[in-house]
Amino acid sequence: MKMFLHEIYSKSKIKLHLNDMNKEQALEELVGLLVRETGTKRGDEILKTILDREKAMSTGISNGIAIPHGKIDNLDGIIGVIGISDKGINYDSLDNKPSNIIFLFISDKHKYEEHLMMLNRISVIAGNHRFCKEFLKAESPESANLTLKKYGTKPSPHRK
Repeated sequence: MKMFLHEIYSKSKIKLHLNDMNKEQALEELVGLLVRETGTKRGDEILKTILDREKAMSTGISNGIAIPHGKIDNLDGIIGVIGISDKGINYDSLDNKPSNIIFLFISDKHKYEEHLMMLNRISVIAGNHRFCKEFLKAESPESANLTLKKYGTKPSPHRK
C-alpha cells in the first residue's frame, strides 16, 4: 500500500492555480481530478462524503491549509489529490484565513489507523513552514511532487 505522501499525491494528482472559486467549487474540481486520475466510478459518493464532513466541521485548519477527508466502504488503500491556490480560497478555516493548499483524501471506512496516520502525516508536513513556502512556489505538478518527496516521510504504525 502507498503511504508516502508523494506516492499518494503523484504529479498527476496535483492541481496548480486553483483560483477564483469558492470552497464547494474547489472540492468539486478536486474530486473531478480524483475521478479522472484514479478511474474510480464513485465520484458522486466521494463528493457527498467530503461535503457532509465539511458541513459537520470545516477541515480548514490554519496557516492556509485544508485537509478535506472522508471514509467510504470497500476502498483499497487511500486515494487523494492536492489543490494549490495562489490567491487562497475562503474555506471557513479555524483561523478565518483563506486556504492555499488543499490536501483531499478518502480512505476505507473500516481502516481507522490508516486514516489517522494519513491525517497525522499531512498535519506534520503542513506544519512545516519551509515546506509550505516551497510547495506554494511550485511551478509544475512535478516540482510540487518533488517537494512532497523531499519533506515527506512514511508514517510508522502506532506502537502497542
